[in-house]
Amino acid sequence: MRLVMLLMVMGWSVCYLSSVNAQPKGKGDTESAIDKLAKDLRNPNRNVRLKAVQKLGQLEGADKDRVSMLLCDAILDPEPTISKTALQLLENVYPELYKYIVVIVLDDDIRNKEQAIRGLSKMGTKARPATRLLHKVIISRIIKLRGLFCDDFEEACFDALREMEAYDLETLNFMKDIILTREITYRDQVVYITEDYKILALEYLVEWADTDQLKRKELIPLLKVGLGYREGKLLMKSIEISGSYGELAADLLPLLKEHKLSSNAKIREAASKAVEKIAKR
Repeated sequence: MRLVMLLMVMGWSVCYLSSVNAQPKGKGDTESAIDKLAKDLRNPNRNVRLKAVQKLGQLEGADKDRVSMLLCDAILDPEPTISKTALQLLENVYPELYKYIVVIVLDDDIRNKEQAIRGLSKMGTKARPATRLLHKVIISRIIKLRGLFCDDFEEACFDALREMEAYDLETLNFMKDIILTREITYRDQVVYITEDYKILALEYLVEWADTDQLKRKELIPLLKVGLGYREGKLLMKSIEISGSYGELAADLLPLLKEHKLSSNAKIREAASKAVEKIAKR
């Protein structure tokens, strides 16, 4: 359901879904001013939003990352004047980030966009203000391509988020929703989310969880989604991860045992190995 709501990213409201809560509040007058402007950026009145963007660019001594994050959000505003103003101000506030964002937002050549996204990857955590902008890029590509396939460009987006270490709650939920959502309706058309996107999202979450047992436990329902497939890459990836989780994946044994009876030899073999690993621990 949340991913359906994310389609509203084409409009201003979701772009600022958690602008206020995404960062901890500061103590000084400058931080209080940023809190107020973050709230104004979610105002339905475009004039209020425009003034908020302009004031963001005039703040002195403000947290560069937070101001940059809000400007990146404002770049997604459907009102061209607001979007353009935010982009221009980002150049002054964070020129290193701007040189990539301007390409991602304005360039017509997908190859240039991909190179810019890889530039964000090289920035690492310094590019974290662009997190929600990359959410929008991924959703836009799913819609544009009708979810039929993903290629190097999409992989670059997920890689950039990974290099940013964007493990905030909003991004984690974004990844979970990609896996949990089979199809979405956009402008009266059904868009399917293919296995390739789900695998990218699953790999992202597996890296986030690492060896933390509590985090891994959060992924069990997502592995059930993959194990619900009868064949394909997502099924094989889910079987592999389930086995590596050992006894933590005990709830997945019934599904894995079903796949031991698959007509596909590779699936049978993979499922058998996973069951053995879980049972041993």
